Amino acid sequence: MYSGQNKEITTTDLGRQELLGRLIRSYREDSSHAGGTLTEDALLHLMSVHALIKNNRRVLYREQYSNNDVTSWENGESPVPDGFLKDFGNALNIPKPEVEQMLSLAGENTGRESKGSDRNIAVDILQKSGHNLIPPGGYMSIVGFALGALGIDGTESLMSYVIGLLAVVIGMVVWEWRRKGFDADEVVNDMFFVSIFFVLNAWLLLHVVTRTAPYGLQAAPFVKTGPFLVLFAMMINLLVSLIAWAMFAFLRERLSQDSVLKRTNAYLRAVATVLPPVLFTYIFDFVMASDPAAWVVGLVTSGIIFGVFTVITAFKDPEVKLSEWEAKWGPIVAIELILILCTVGVAGMLVAYLDPSILTSPATVQHNMLWSWEVGFDALGYPESEFIERFRVGMLWSSIAIIAFMSTVMGSYLVVTISRAGKEKSGTGKKMMGDHLLLPGSHCK
Repeated sequence: MYSGQNKEITTTDLGRQELLGRLIRSYREDSSHAGGTLTEDALLHLMSVHALIKNNRRVLYREQYSNNDVTSWENGESPVPDGFLKDFGNALNIPKPEVEQMLSLAGENTGRESKGSDRNIAVDILQKSGHNLIPPGGYMSIVGFALGALGIDGTESLMSYVIGLLAVVIGMVVWEWRRKGFDADEVVNDMFFVSIFFVLNAWLLLHVVTRTAPYGLQAAPFVKTGPFLVLFAMMINLLVSLIAWAMFAFLRERLSQDSVLKRTNAYLRAVATVLPPVLFTYIFDFVMASDPAAWVVGLVTSGIIFGVFTVITAFKDPEVKLSEWEAKWGPIVAIELILILCTVGVAGMLVAYLDPSILTSPATVQHNMLWSWEVGFDALGYPESEFIERFRVGMLWSSIAIIAFMSTVMGSYLVVTISRAGKEKSGTGKKMMGDHLLLPGSHCK
């Protein structure tokens, strides 16, 4: 039931689409512009400007939609796009719970809210997988085959190959933030994929310097050292990251259904969403990696990714309500934890650099949990006595990349998410009271 100043309307009194249209009109007419009611044209202009300034997204609503489109939506004659509703709420400063109510109406009207079967969710995720597959996969394939065809397999060249991939991964994040907006719900899934993929590939810097093959690929007779070996390892990492991303997206979508929301706690839902894909990634790394250093550092990085995305997922949950104290101190606590983790990470990196023998030896890179192999140092191009020194340098490069990514990209996303969630979920304004939505002015006229 939705409550207006003069009348209460239930969803049985009129269609959801018509009710949603009346809500849009009432919000628009209650918003002043240049001393008068906000017109359809002024609304589209305001939304375009707001999307550009607030979220740095170029969405030209006056070119994409017309006044007739707005009139059609307000009359309940056609479905309202979700993206329009989200930007509509942001531009008019409508509280997030009320925007979610409108999105719920739009979803129920089109049948999306019911999410009829798990297969529909899985198919939707499968269709979106190309979004994460094509950019890094294209770069990896083109550069890898080019280096292989030219016979370029020097350490510096292969390091540039890996660093270039990591730059592409960060570029994917920046592009999504600009295209969808920092607060877009889909960006959480993209960030999870990028975080897993970045950390897995950052360890290739260690293997490039030591000239050893990750995951024991020496045991595969068709894989040779050089760019093709690095390309094959990157493809494996891409597949693992895609599986982890699909698990995260599926669980997040599944656990957000109304039937689940009523029976579970928001923080338990966040743990249930993040833990399985992170655990899957770590188990794969533990079984396939040959070096104890990968087990130890993988456990630490997996724990950080789990903690960060559990907090982000929980704060994105519509059921989570924050007190003023939590909203004020949440970002500060997050920044302090990031600084502490960075300090611990740097300390661990220095320990590994000063005494790498506590983590590895030439014998440890000759087997994993599945098979063993011979390491021919003559084929690697350096004597066995040089392995520890190369490990020291490679560990330094990998650690710097991971610490930098987690402290800047992941850390920034965490802090901004907590800060914005605090403002939205603890601010004053229109309130949700049971099944009633208190609307300003004379809504639902």
